[in-house]
Amino acid sequence: MRPLLWKEMRDLRLWVAAGLLFACALEWMARSPHFGSSFNGYLQFPMPVLLTLAAVGLGAGQIARERHSRTLDYLLVRPVPPSTIVWAKFLAGTVALAILLAALVGLGFTTPARPAYSTAGFFRADVGFQALAFLLFPRYWCVYALTLLFSAMVDRTAKVAAVMTAAAIGAVMLVFQLWQLAPFSAFSSWLPFEDSTGALVNAAKSPSISWGTGAVFSAMAILITALGAALLKRSPERYLGNIALIALTVGVAGTAVASVHVAANRFPTVPPSATFKLEDDSDLSMVAGGDRVGLLREHEIRFVDFSVPSNPHVIATVPMPLWSIDSASMSNGILFANGRKKALPVDELELAIVNPSAPVQEIPLGPVGRGEIVSRPVPVGALLYVGTARDRHCVLHVFDPVSLKEVLSMPLDELRPAVKGVDEGEPPISLLLRGEYLYVTTAANLTSVDVHDPARPRIVSRLPFRPKADSLYVIPRQLAWQDSRLFEVAFWPLGLVAYDLTDPSHPVRQSEFPWHEGFGVSGSGHALYRPWQQGILEYGMQAGQLGGRRYLTGGDSIGSLAIGSKYVFGLTNVNEYRHPKIEAFPLQPVPQR
Repeated sequence: MRPLLWKEMRDLRLWVAAGLLFACALEWMARSPHFGSSFNGYLQFPMPVLLTLAAVGLGAGQIARERHSRTLDYLLVRPVPPSTIVWAKFLAGTVALAILLAALVGLGFTTPARPAYSTAGFFRADVGFQALAFLLFPRYWCVYALTLLFSAMVDRTAKVAAVMTAAAIGAVMLVFQLWQLAPFSAFSSWLPFEDSTGALVNAAKSPSISWGTGAVFSAMAILITALGAALLKRSPERYLGNIALIALTVGVAGTAVASVHVAANRFPTVPPSATFKLEDDSDLSMVAGGDRVGLLREHEIRFVDFSVPSNPHVIATVPMPLWSIDSASMSNGILFANGRKKALPVDELELAIVNPSAPVQEIPLGPVGRGEIVSRPVPVGALLYVGTARDRHCVLHVFDPVSLKEVLSMPLDELRPAVKGVDEGEPPISLLLRGEYLYVTTAANLTSVDVHDPARPRIVSRLPFRPKADSLYVIPRQLAWQDSRLFEVAFWPLGLVAYDLTDPSHPVRQSEFPWHEGFGVSGSGHALYRPWQQGILEYGMQAGQLGGRRYLTGGDSIGSLAIGSKYVFGLTNVNEYRHPKIEAFPLQPVPQR
Protein backbone atom coordinates (compact mmCIF):
# COMPACT_ATOMS: atom_id res chain seq x y z
CA MET A 1 0.00 0.00 0.00
CA ARG A 2 2.77 2.46 0.94
CA PRO A 3 4.68 2.11 -2.36
CA LEU A 4 1.43 2.65 -4.23
CA LEU A 5 0.73 5.79 -2.23
CA TRP A 6 4.18 7.24 -2.95
CA LYS A 7 3.79 6.40 -6.63
CA GLU A 8 0.46 8.20 -6.78
CA MET A 9 1.80 11.23 -4.93
CA ARG A 10 4.66 11.46 -7.43
CA ASP A 11 2.19 11.19 -10.31
CA LEU A 12 0.03 14.00 -8.91
CA ARG A 13 2.81 16.37 -7.88
CA LEU A 14 2.74 18.19 -11.22
CA TRP A 15 -1.02 18.81 -10.83
CA VAL A 16 -0.49 20.18 -7.34
CA ALA A 17 2.47 22.34 -8.36
CA ALA A 18 0.61 23.72 -11.36
CA GLY A 19 -2.42 24.47 -9.21
CA LEU A 20 -0.38 26.31 -6.60
CA LEU A 21 1.44 28.34 -9.26
CA PHE A 22 -1.92 29.23 -10.79
CA ALA A 23 -3.22 30.35 -7.38
CA CYS A 24 -0.13 32.52 -6.94
CA ALA A 25 -0.73 34.07 -10.37
CA LEU A 26 -4.34 34.83 -9.40
CA GLU A 27 -3.12 36.38 -6.14
CA TRP A 28 -0.79 38.65 -8.08
CA MET A 29 -3.59 39.63 -10.45
CA ALA A 30 -5.96 40.32 -7.55
CA ARG A 31 -3.45 42.72 -6.04
CA SER A 32 -2.80 44.42 -9.36
CA PRO A 33 -4.57 47.75 -9.89
CA HIS A 34 -5.45 46.62 -13.43
CA PHE A 35 -7.21 43.37 -12.50
CA GLY A 36 -8.09 43.74 -8.82
CA SER A 37 -11.67 44.96 -9.39
CA SER A 38 -12.42 41.80 -11.40
CA PHE A 39 -12.02 39.65 -8.28
CA ASN A 40 -14.97 41.09 -6.33
CA GLY A 41 -17.05 38.04 -7.28
CA TYR A 42 -14.25 35.46 -6.99
CA LEU A 43 -15.87 33.44 -4.22
CA GLN A 44 -19.20 33.40 -6.04
CA PHE A 45 -18.23 32.18 -9.51
CA PRO A 46 -14.53 31.66 -10.43
CA MET A 47 -13.67 29.74 -7.25
CA PRO A 48 -16.31 26.97 -7.72
CA VAL A 49 -15.27 26.56 -11.36
CA LEU A 50 -11.60 26.27 -10.41
CA LEU A 51 -12.34 23.81 -7.63
CA THR A 52 -14.41 21.68 -10.01
CA LEU A 53 -11.58 21.71 -12.56
CA ALA A 54 -9.13 20.73 -9.83
CA ALA A 55 -11.29 17.83 -8.63
CA VAL A 56 -11.98 16.56 -12.15
CA GLY A 57 -8.41 17.08 -13.29
CA LEU A 58 -6.99 15.10 -10.37
CA GLY A 59 -9.26 12.09 -10.87
CA ALA A 60 -9.75 11.97 -14.64
CA GLY A 61 -6.47 10.34 -15.59
CA GLN A 62 -5.56 8.40 -12.48
CA ILE A 63 -6.83 5.08 -13.90
CA ALA A 64 -7.95 5.86 -17.47
CA ARG A 65 -4.53 7.22 -18.42
CA GLU A 66 -2.80 4.13 -17.05
CA ARG A 67 -5.28 1.86 -18.82
CA HIS A 68 -4.60 3.62 -22.12
CA SER A 69 -0.80 3.48 -21.72
CA ARG A 70 -0.99 -0.17 -20.53
CA THR A 71 0.79 0.60 -17.26
CA LEU A 72 -2.36 -0.55 -15.46
CA ASP A 73 -1.49 -4.09 -16.59
CA TYR A 74 1.71 -3.89 -14.55
CA LEU A 75 -0.23 -2.91 -11.43
CA LEU A 76 -2.93 -5.53 -11.92
CA VAL A 77 -0.51 -8.44 -12.19
CA ARG A 78 1.17 -7.54 -8.93
CA PRO A 79 0.05 -9.45 -5.83
CA VAL A 80 -2.20 -6.57 -4.80
CA PRO A 81 -6.01 -6.62 -4.98
CA PRO A 82 -7.42 -4.23 -7.62
CA SER A 83 -9.42 -2.51 -4.90
CA THR A 84 -6.20 -1.58 -3.10
CA ILE A 85 -5.00 0.22 -6.23
CA VAL A 86 -8.17 2.33 -6.32
CA TRP A 87 -8.02 3.17 -2.62
CA ALA A 88 -4.34 4.18 -2.87
CA LYS A 89 -5.15 6.50 -5.76
CA PHE A 90 -8.13 7.87 -3.81
CA LEU A 91 -6.04 8.66 -0.72
CA ALA A 92 -3.33 10.36 -2.75
CA GLY A 93 -5.92 12.37 -4.68
CA THR A 94 -7.62 13.38 -1.42
CA VAL A 95 -4.38 14.89 -0.10
CA ALA A 96 -3.77 16.72 -3.38
CA LEU A 97 -7.35 18.00 -3.45
CA ALA A 98 -7.09 19.30 0.12
CA ILE A 99 -3.95 21.27 -0.78
CA LEU A 100 -5.49 22.80 -3.90
CA LEU A 101 -8.78 23.59 -2.16
CA ALA A 102 -6.95 25.37 0.67
CA ALA A 103 -5.02 27.47 -1.85
CA LEU A 104 -8.02 28.38 -4.01
CA VAL A 105 -10.38 29.11 -1.09
CA GLY A 106 -7.66 31.03 0.73
CA LEU A 107 -7.28 33.29 -2.28
CA GLY A 108 -10.67 34.78 -1.47
CA PHE A 109 -9.47 35.78 1.99
CA THR A 110 -5.88 36.92 1.31
CA THR A 111 -6.59 39.33 -1.53
CA PRO A 112 -7.09 43.02 -0.70
CA ALA A 113 -10.19 43.88 1.31
CA ARG A 114 -13.44 44.11 -0.61
CA PRO A 115 -16.43 46.36 0.16
CA ALA A 116 -18.41 45.03 3.12
CA TYR A 117 -21.49 44.56 0.98
CA SER A 118 -19.75 42.30 -1.59
CA THR A 119 -19.90 38.51 -1.50
CA ALA A 120 -16.30 38.35 -0.31
CA GLY A 121 -17.12 40.87 2.41
CA PHE A 122 -19.97 38.69 3.73
CA PHE A 123 -17.79 35.59 3.74
CA ARG A 124 -14.97 37.40 5.52
CA ALA A 125 -17.20 39.02 8.11
CA ASP A 126 -19.60 36.15 8.80
CA VAL A 127 -17.87 32.90 7.81
CA GLY A 128 -14.08 32.84 7.70
CA PHE A 129 -11.58 30.66 5.83
CA GLN A 130 -11.71 27.58 8.06
CA ALA A 131 -15.51 27.32 8.08
CA LEU A 132 -15.75 27.75 4.29
CA ALA A 133 -12.95 25.27 3.55
CA PHE A 134 -14.48 22.71 5.95
CA LEU A 135 -17.86 23.14 4.26
CA LEU A 136 -16.58 22.89 0.69
CA PHE A 137 -14.08 20.05 0.98
CA PRO A 138 -16.62 17.16 1.29
CA ARG A 139 -18.58 18.53 -1.69
CA TYR A 140 -15.60 18.61 -4.03
CA TRP A 141 -14.29 15.39 -2.50
CA CYS A 142 -17.49 13.81 -3.79
CA VAL A 143 -16.87 15.34 -7.26
CA TYR A 144 -13.36 13.90 -7.21
CA ALA A 145 -14.63 10.44 -6.17
CA LEU A 146 -17.19 10.47 -9.00
CA THR A 147 -14.44 11.37 -11.48
CA LEU A 148 -12.28 8.55 -10.17
CA LEU A 149 -15.20 6.14 -10.62
CA PHE A 150 -15.57 7.13 -14.28
CA SER A 151 -11.80 6.90 -14.67
CA ALA A 152 -12.05 3.25 -13.62
CA MET A 153 -14.80 2.65 -16.19
CA VAL A 154 -13.31 4.13 -19.38
CA ASP A 155 -10.04 3.92 -21.30
CA ARG A 156 -9.37 7.58 -22.11
CA THR A 157 -8.90 10.65 -19.95
CA ALA A 158 -10.84 12.64 -22.53
CA LYS A 159 -13.83 10.35 -22.09
CA VAL A 160 -13.80 10.94 -18.34
CA ALA A 161 -13.73 14.68 -18.95
CA ALA A 162 -16.65 14.35 -21.41
CA VAL A 163 -18.77 12.40 -18.94
CA MET A 164 -18.02 14.83 -16.11
CA THR A 165 -18.79 17.78 -18.38
CA ALA A 166 -22.17 16.24 -19.18
CA ALA A 167 -22.72 15.57 -15.48
CA ALA A 168 -21.80 19.17 -14.58
CA ILE A 169 -24.12 20.62 -17.22
CA GLY A 170 -26.91 18.31 -16.12
CA ALA A 171 -26.35 19.21 -12.46
CA VAL A 172 -26.46 22.95 -13.18
CA MET A 173 -29.66 22.52 -15.21
CA LEU A 174 -31.16 20.47 -12.40
CA VAL A 175 -30.29 23.16 -9.85
CA PHE A 176 -32.09 25.81 -11.89
CA GLN A 177 -35.08 23.52 -12.23
CA LEU A 178 -35.12 22.74 -8.52
CA TRP A 179 -35.79 26.42 -7.85
CA GLN A 180 -39.04 25.72 -9.70
CA LEU A 181 -39.65 22.13 -8.61
CA ALA A 182 -38.98 22.82 -4.94
CA PRO A 183 -39.47 26.58 -4.48
CA PHE A 184 -39.45 26.44 -0.67
CA SER A 185 -36.83 23.78 0.00
CA ALA A 186 -33.40 24.31 1.51
CA PHE A 187 -31.57 22.43 -1.24
CA SER A 188 -29.38 25.51 -1.88
CA SER A 189 -27.52 24.67 1.33
CA TRP A 190 -26.24 21.53 -0.43
CA LEU A 191 -24.74 23.32 -3.43
CA PRO A 192 -20.95 23.52 -3.82
CA PHE A 193 -21.21 27.11 -5.04
CA GLU A 194 -22.78 30.38 -3.92
CA ASP A 195 -26.20 31.05 -5.43
CA SER A 196 -28.17 34.29 -5.40
CA THR A 197 -29.85 33.40 -2.09
CA GLY A 198 -26.61 33.27 -0.09
CA ALA A 199 -27.37 29.75 1.12
CA LEU A 200 -23.67 28.84 1.27
CA VAL A 201 -23.15 31.56 3.87
CA ASN A 202 -26.01 30.17 5.94
CA ALA A 203 -24.62 26.65 5.63
CA ALA A 204 -21.13 27.69 6.69
CA LYS A 205 -22.48 29.66 9.67
CA SER A 206 -24.65 26.77 10.87
CA PRO A 207 -22.70 23.91 12.54
CA SER A 208 -25.62 21.53 12.08
CA ILE A 209 -25.87 22.18 8.33
CA SER A 210 -22.10 22.17 7.88
CA TRP A 211 -21.58 18.89 9.73
CA GLY A 212 -24.72 17.29 8.31
CA THR A 213 -23.98 18.04 4.66
CA GLY A 214 -20.31 17.23 5.20
CA ALA A 215 -21.15 13.81 6.62
CA VAL A 216 -23.48 12.99 3.72
CA PHE A 217 -21.05 14.11 1.01
CA SER A 218 -18.15 12.32 2.71
CA ALA A 219 -20.15 9.10 2.92
CA MET A 220 -21.08 9.47 -0.76
CA ALA A 221 -17.42 9.97 -1.70
CA ILE A 222 -16.40 6.80 0.15
CA LEU A 223 -19.28 4.74 -1.28
CA ILE A 224 -18.56 5.94 -4.83
CA THR A 225 -14.90 5.01 -4.40
CA ALA A 226 -15.89 1.60 -3.04
CA LEU A 227 -17.98 1.09 -6.18
CA GLY A 228 -14.99 2.01 -8.35
CA ALA A 229 -12.81 -0.40 -6.38
CA ALA A 230 -15.34 -3.19 -6.96
CA LEU A 231 -15.58 -2.46 -10.71
CA LEU A 232 -11.86 -2.43 -11.40
CA LYS A 233 -11.08 -5.98 -12.52
CA ARG A 234 -7.84 -7.69 -13.31
CA SER A 235 -8.74 -7.80 -17.00
CA PRO A 236 -7.79 -4.44 -18.51
CA GLU A 237 -10.48 -4.90 -21.16
CA ARG A 238 -13.33 -4.61 -18.67
CA TYR A 239 -14.25 -0.99 -19.24
CA LEU A 240 -17.17 1.06 -20.50
CA GLY A 241 -17.48 1.05 -24.28
CA ASN A 242 -18.30 4.06 -26.44
CA ILE A 243 -21.97 3.16 -26.86
CA ALA A 244 -22.47 2.73 -23.14
CA LEU A 245 -20.55 5.95 -22.52
CA ILE A 246 -22.82 7.89 -24.87
CA ALA A 247 -25.89 6.34 -23.26
CA LEU A 248 -24.64 7.34 -19.82
CA THR A 249 -23.94 10.91 -20.95
CA VAL A 250 -27.37 11.25 -22.57
CA GLY A 251 -29.01 9.77 -19.47
CA VAL A 252 -27.30 12.25 -17.14
CA ALA A 253 -28.29 15.25 -19.26
CA GLY A 254 -31.75 13.86 -20.04
CA THR A 255 -32.61 13.44 -16.38
CA ALA A 256 -32.11 17.17 -15.81
CA VAL A 257 -34.02 18.16 -18.95
CA ALA A 258 -36.96 15.87 -18.10
CA SER A 259 -37.35 17.57 -14.73
CA VAL A 260 -38.56 20.70 -16.54
CA HIS A 261 -41.89 19.03 -17.28
CA VAL A 262 -42.58 17.68 -13.81
CA ALA A 263 -43.48 20.74 -11.78
CA ALA A 264 -46.52 21.93 -13.74
CA ASN A 265 -48.55 18.89 -12.66
CA ARG A 266 -47.81 19.04 -8.96
CA PHE A 267 -50.68 21.36 -8.03
CA PRO A 268 -54.32 21.83 -9.11
CA THR A 269 -54.35 24.04 -12.21
CA VAL A 270 -56.64 27.08 -12.44
CA PRO A 271 -57.19 28.90 -15.76
CA PRO A 272 -57.86 32.66 -15.90
CA SER A 273 -61.45 33.82 -15.48
CA ALA A 274 -60.83 36.84 -17.70
CA THR A 275 -58.15 38.15 -20.04
CA PHE A 276 -57.56 41.69 -21.26
CA LYS A 277 -55.14 42.13 -24.17
CA LEU A 278 -53.01 45.26 -24.34
CA GLU A 279 -52.28 46.99 -27.59
CA ASP A 280 -48.67 48.06 -27.07
CA ASP A 281 -45.47 46.91 -25.37
CA SER A 282 -44.57 50.04 -23.40
CA ASP A 283 -43.25 49.68 -19.87
CA LEU A 284 -46.08 48.93 -17.48
CA SER A 285 -46.76 48.30 -13.84
CA MET A 286 -50.09 47.76 -12.17
CA VAL A 287 -52.03 47.85 -8.93
CA ALA A 288 -55.43 46.38 -8.14
CA GLY A 289 -58.36 47.12 -5.90
CA GLY A 290 -61.73 45.39 -5.86
CA ASP A 291 -62.30 44.20 -9.42
CA ARG A 292 -60.36 47.04 -11.05
CA VAL A 293 -56.77 47.30 -12.23
CA GLY A 294 -54.79 50.49 -12.51
CA LEU A 295 -52.18 50.32 -15.29
CA LEU A 296 -49.34 52.74 -14.63
CA ARG A 297 -47.75 54.04 -17.78
CA GLU A 298 -45.42 56.93 -18.38
CA HIS A 299 -47.51 60.07 -17.93
CA GLU A 300 -50.86 58.27 -17.72
CA ILE A 301 -52.95 55.84 -15.69
CA ARG A 302 -55.44 53.50 -17.32
CA PHE A 303 -58.28 51.91 -15.37
CA VAL A 304 -59.50 48.46 -16.49
CA ASP A 305 -62.77 47.07 -15.10
CA PHE A 306 -63.06 43.27 -14.56
CA SER A 307 -66.49 43.30 -12.89
CA VAL A 308 -67.88 41.39 -15.89
CA PRO A 309 -65.27 38.67 -16.55
CA SER A 310 -66.48 38.06 -20.09
CA ASN A 311 -66.02 41.73 -20.98
CA PRO A 312 -63.09 43.44 -19.22
CA HIS A 313 -62.75 46.96 -20.58
CA VAL A 314 -61.06 50.31 -20.08
CA ILE A 315 -63.26 52.71 -18.16
CA ALA A 316 -60.92 55.71 -18.08
CA THR A 317 -57.49 56.95 -19.14
CA VAL A 318 -56.19 59.69 -16.85
CA PRO A 319 -53.25 61.78 -18.11
CA MET A 320 -50.44 62.38 -15.59
CA PRO A 321 -48.17 64.91 -17.33
CA LEU A 322 -44.79 65.60 -15.76
CA TRP A 323 -45.26 62.71 -13.30
CA SER A 324 -42.93 59.82 -12.49
CA ILE A 325 -44.86 57.41 -10.25
CA ASP A 326 -42.86 55.37 -7.71
CA SER A 327 -45.58 53.26 -6.05
CA ALA A 328 -49.35 53.11 -5.74
CA SER A 329 -52.33 51.36 -4.17
CA MET A 330 -56.05 51.17 -4.87
CA SER A 331 -59.16 51.21 -2.70
CA ASN A 332 -62.83 51.47 -3.73
CA GLY A 333 -61.83 52.11 -7.34
CA ILE A 334 -59.59 55.10 -6.47
CA LEU A 335 -55.84 54.99 -7.02
CA PHE A 336 -53.39 56.59 -4.59
CA ALA A 337 -49.86 57.15 -5.88
CA ASN A 338 -46.65 58.76 -4.76
CA GLY A 339 -44.00 60.04 -7.11
CA ARG A 340 -42.05 62.95 -8.43
CA LYS A 341 -43.44 65.79 -10.48
CA LYS A 342 -41.35 68.01 -12.69
CA ALA A 343 -41.11 71.51 -11.29
CA LEU A 344 -38.77 74.47 -11.04
CA PRO A 345 -36.33 75.05 -9.48
CA VAL A 346 -36.40 71.39 -8.24
CA ASP A 347 -38.79 68.49 -8.69
CA GLU A 348 -41.52 67.99 -6.11
CA LEU A 349 -42.49 64.89 -4.12
CA GLU A 350 -46.26 64.56 -4.27
CA LEU A 351 -49.16 62.26 -3.54
CA ALA A 352 -51.80 61.88 -6.24
CA ILE A 353 -55.43 60.85 -5.71
CA VAL A 354 -56.65 59.54 -9.04
CA ASN A 355 -60.37 58.95 -9.52
CA PRO A 356 -61.33 57.70 -13.00
CA SER A 357 -64.34 60.04 -13.00
CA ALA A 358 -62.83 63.19 -11.46
CA PRO A 359 -59.81 65.47 -11.85
CA VAL A 360 -56.51 64.38 -10.29
CA GLN A 361 -55.92 65.79 -6.81
CA GLU A 362 -52.39 66.38 -5.53
CA ILE A 363 -50.86 66.67 -2.07
CA PRO A 364 -47.36 68.22 -2.04
CA LEU A 365 -44.75 66.63 0.22
CA GLY A 366 -41.91 69.04 -0.44
CA PRO A 367 -38.95 69.24 -2.83
CA VAL A 368 -37.06 66.13 -3.80
CA GLY A 369 -34.06 65.60 -1.56
CA ARG A 370 -31.12 63.22 -1.58
CA GLY A 371 -31.67 59.92 0.23
CA GLU A 372 -35.38 60.54 0.70
CA ILE A 373 -37.97 57.76 0.53
CA VAL A 374 -41.78 57.85 0.47
CA SER A 375 -43.66 54.61 1.11
CA ARG A 376 -46.59 53.26 -0.84
CA PRO A 377 -49.75 55.12 0.28
CA VAL A 378 -52.11 52.99 2.39
CA PRO A 379 -55.80 53.97 2.81
CA VAL A 380 -56.96 53.47 6.40
CA GLY A 381 -60.65 54.20 6.83
CA ALA A 382 -61.32 57.61 5.32
CA LEU A 383 -57.69 58.72 5.72
CA LEU A 384 -54.46 58.10 3.85
CA TYR A 385 -51.25 56.92 5.57
CA VAL A 386 -47.79 57.49 4.10
CA GLY A 387 -44.36 56.83 5.61
CA THR A 388 -41.30 58.94 4.86
CA ALA A 389 -37.60 58.49 5.56
CA ARG A 390 -35.77 61.81 5.45
CA ASP A 391 -32.50 62.91 7.06
CA ARG A 392 -32.36 59.53 8.89
CA HIS A 393 -35.74 60.20 10.54
CA CYS A 394 -38.75 57.98 9.77
CA VAL A 395 -42.17 59.58 10.13
CA LEU A 396 -45.73 58.36 9.64
CA HIS A 397 -47.96 60.98 7.98
CA VAL A 398 -51.77 60.96 7.97
CA PHE A 399 -53.65 62.90 5.29
CA ASP A 400 -57.31 63.72 4.70
CA PRO A 401 -58.05 62.97 1.01
CA VAL A 402 -61.04 65.33 1.10
CA SER A 403 -59.31 68.46 2.37
CA LEU A 404 -55.89 67.40 1.00
CA LYS A 405 -54.38 68.42 4.34
CA GLU A 406 -52.07 66.59 6.70
CA VAL A 407 -53.90 65.85 9.94
CA LEU A 408 -51.13 64.08 11.87
CA SER A 409 -47.39 63.49 11.79
CA MET A 410 -46.05 60.71 14.03
CA PRO A 411 -42.28 60.09 14.49
CA LEU A 412 -41.43 56.39 14.13
CA ASP A 413 -37.66 55.91 14.26
CA GLU A 414 -34.40 57.76 14.27
CA LEU A 415 -31.85 55.76 12.33
CA ARG A 416 -28.33 55.21 13.56
CA PRO A 417 -25.59 57.55 12.28
CA ALA A 418 -24.24 56.72 8.84
CA VAL A 419 -21.23 54.40 8.89
CA LYS A 420 -18.18 55.99 7.30
CA GLY A 421 -17.06 54.25 4.13
CA VAL A 422 -20.29 52.25 3.73
CA ASP A 423 -22.71 53.34 1.00
CA GLU A 424 -26.00 52.31 2.62
CA GLY A 425 -28.19 53.62 -0.16
CA GLU A 426 -31.64 54.97 0.63
CA PRO A 427 -33.30 54.08 3.95
CA PRO A 428 -36.36 51.87 3.46
CA ILE A 429 -39.87 52.26 4.85
CA SER A 430 -42.80 49.96 4.09
CA LEU A 431 -46.42 49.88 5.35
CA LEU A 432 -48.87 46.98 5.56
CA LEU A 433 -52.44 47.13 6.90
CA ARG A 434 -53.99 44.08 8.53
CA GLY A 435 -57.35 44.70 10.14
CA GLU A 436 -56.97 47.38 12.78
CA TYR A 437 -53.19 47.27 12.92
CA LEU A 438 -50.62 48.86 10.63
CA TYR A 439 -47.16 47.26 10.44
CA VAL A 440 -44.24 49.47 9.45
CA THR A 441 -40.73 48.28 8.59
CA THR A 442 -37.84 50.71 8.76
CA ALA A 443 -34.09 50.17 8.98
CA ALA A 444 -34.36 50.11 12.77
CA ASN A 445 -37.61 48.38 13.75
CA LEU A 446 -40.75 46.51 12.88
CA THR A 447 -43.35 48.83 14.40
CA SER A 448 -46.97 47.94 15.18
CA VAL A 449 -49.44 50.82 15.07
CA ASP A 450 -52.99 50.58 16.43
CA VAL A 451 -55.36 52.25 13.94
CA HIS A 452 -58.71 51.44 15.58
CA ASP A 453 -59.27 55.17 15.33
CA PRO A 454 -57.52 56.16 12.06
CA ALA A 455 -57.34 59.80 13.16
CA ARG A 456 -55.50 58.84 16.37
CA PRO A 457 -52.98 56.09 15.60
CA ARG A 458 -50.71 54.96 18.42
CA ILE A 459 -47.57 52.86 18.50
CA VAL A 460 -48.11 49.69 20.54
CA SER A 461 -44.86 47.77 19.99
CA ARG A 462 -41.45 47.90 18.35
CA LEU A 463 -39.39 44.87 17.36
CA PRO A 464 -35.74 45.86 16.74
CA PHE A 465 -34.29 44.83 13.40
CA ARG A 466 -30.97 42.98 13.60
CA PRO A 467 -29.51 42.64 10.09
CA LYS A 468 -27.50 39.55 9.16
CA ALA A 469 -24.58 41.81 8.25
CA ASP A 470 -23.86 45.34 9.41
CA SER A 471 -23.79 46.71 5.87
CA LEU A 472 -27.40 45.53 5.31
CA TYR A 473 -28.88 48.00 7.76
CA VAL A 474 -30.96 49.83 5.14
CA ILE A 475 -31.96 46.92 2.89
CA PRO A 476 -35.72 47.11 2.02
CA ARG A 477 -37.94 44.68 3.94
CA GLN A 478 -41.22 43.90 2.21
CA LEU A 479 -44.23 42.59 4.16
CA ALA A 480 -47.24 40.36 3.46
CA TRP A 481 -49.68 38.50 5.69
CA GLN A 482 -51.57 35.25 5.60
CA ASP A 483 -54.18 34.42 8.24
CA SER A 484 -52.44 34.83 11.61
CA ARG A 485 -48.89 35.22 10.30
CA LEU A 486 -46.87 38.17 9.07
CA PHE A 487 -44.11 37.52 6.53
CA GLU A 488 -41.03 39.65 5.96
CA VAL A 489 -38.30 39.23 3.36
CA ALA A 490 -34.89 39.14 5.06
CA PHE A 491 -31.73 39.80 3.08
CA TRP A 492 -28.73 38.42 2.76
CA PRO A 493 -28.67 35.46 2.83
CA LEU A 494 -32.24 35.54 1.59
CA GLY A 495 -34.97 34.24 3.85
CA LEU A 496 -38.68 34.64 4.49
CA VAL A 497 -39.28 35.37 8.17
CA ALA A 498 -42.66 34.44 9.69
CA TYR A 499 -44.11 36.27 12.70
CA ASP A 500 -46.95 34.97 14.84
CA LEU A 501 -49.85 37.44 15.01
CA THR A 502 -51.92 35.65 17.65
CA ASP A 503 -51.57 38.94 19.50
CA PRO A 504 -51.66 41.36 16.53
CA SER A 505 -50.24 44.19 18.61
CA HIS A 506 -47.04 42.24 19.39
CA PRO A 507 -45.66 40.17 16.47
CA VAL A 508 -43.47 37.30 17.65
CA ARG A 509 -40.72 35.99 15.39
CA GLN A 510 -41.57 32.35 14.73
CA SER A 511 -39.38 30.85 11.99
CA GLU A 512 -37.40 31.57 8.82
CA PHE A 513 -37.78 29.75 5.51
CA PRO A 514 -35.52 29.50 2.46
CA TRP A 515 -36.39 32.11 -0.15
CA HIS A 516 -35.37 32.29 -3.82
CA GLU A 517 -37.49 35.19 -5.02
CA GLY A 518 -35.58 38.38 -4.24
CA PHE A 519 -37.14 41.22 -2.25
CA GLY A 520 -40.82 40.91 -3.12
CA VAL A 521 -43.62 38.99 -1.41
CA SER A 522 -47.35 39.40 -2.20
CA GLY A 523 -50.42 38.19 -0.33
CA SER A 524 -54.19 38.43 -0.32
CA GLY A 525 -54.54 37.84 3.42
CA HIS A 526 -55.41 34.16 3.07
CA ALA A 527 -52.69 33.09 0.64
CA LEU A 528 -49.38 34.25 -0.81
CA TYR A 529 -48.61 34.56 -4.52
CA ARG A 530 -45.54 34.71 -6.75
CA PRO A 531 -44.84 34.44 -10.51
CA TRP A 532 -43.94 30.80 -11.21
CA GLN A 533 -43.14 29.00 -14.45
CA GLN A 534 -45.89 29.95 -16.96
CA GLY A 535 -48.23 31.47 -14.41
CA ILE A 536 -48.65 32.20 -10.70
CA LEU A 537 -48.12 29.92 -7.71
CA GLU A 538 -50.55 30.23 -4.82
CA TYR A 539 -48.89 29.07 -1.60
CA GLY A 540 -48.98 29.48 2.14
CA MET A 541 -48.31 27.89 5.51
CA GLN A 542 -49.30 24.23 5.79
CA ALA A 543 -48.43 22.17 8.88
CA GLY A 544 -45.80 24.68 9.90
CA GLN A 545 -44.13 24.78 6.47
CA LEU A 546 -44.55 26.78 3.29
CA GLY A 547 -46.21 24.77 0.55
CA GLY A 548 -47.90 25.26 -2.81
CA ARG A 549 -51.68 25.13 -3.17
CA ARG A 550 -52.73 25.99 -6.73
CA TYR A 551 -51.10 26.77 -10.04
CA LEU A 552 -52.78 29.74 -11.79
CA THR A 553 -51.83 29.69 -15.43
CA GLY A 554 -52.92 30.96 -18.80
CA GLY A 555 -49.87 29.65 -20.62
CA ASP A 556 -47.66 32.77 -20.50
CA SER A 557 -44.98 33.79 -18.04
CA ILE A 558 -45.96 36.53 -15.59
CA GLY A 559 -43.83 39.63 -15.14
CA SER A 560 -45.76 41.23 -12.26
CA LEU A 561 -48.92 40.65 -10.29
CA ALA A 562 -51.47 42.62 -8.26
CA ILE A 563 -54.14 41.42 -5.86
CA GLY A 564 -57.68 42.78 -5.64
CA SER A 565 -60.64 41.62 -3.54
CA LYS A 566 -61.88 39.06 -6.10
CA TYR A 567 -58.93 38.30 -8.35
CA VAL A 568 -55.19 38.00 -8.48
CA PHE A 569 -54.10 39.74 -11.66
CA GLY A 570 -51.03 38.73 -13.65
CA LEU A 571 -49.35 40.94 -16.24
CA THR A 572 -47.67 38.72 -18.83
CA ASN A 573 -44.17 39.34 -20.13
CA VAL A 574 -43.63 40.86 -23.55
CA ASN A 575 -42.26 38.52 -26.21
CA GLU A 576 -41.67 38.70 -29.95
CA TYR A 577 -44.89 36.87 -30.77
CA ARG A 578 -47.56 38.65 -28.78
CA HIS A 579 -48.37 41.79 -26.81
CA PRO A 580 -48.72 41.63 -23.02
CA LYS A 581 -52.08 40.95 -21.43
CA ILE A 582 -53.71 41.00 -18.02
CA GLU A 583 -55.01 37.67 -16.72
CA ALA A 584 -57.49 37.57 -13.82
CA PHE A 585 -57.53 34.43 -11.63
CA PRO A 586 -60.18 33.84 -8.95
CA LEU A 587 -59.05 34.15 -5.34
CA GLN A 588 -61.60 31.70 -3.96
CA PRO A 589 -60.52 28.05 -3.66
CA VAL A 590 -61.37 25.62 -6.44
CA PRO A 591 -62.21 21.91 -6.03
CA GLN A 592 -59.18 19.66 -5.85
CA ARG A 593 -58.77 17.53 -8.94
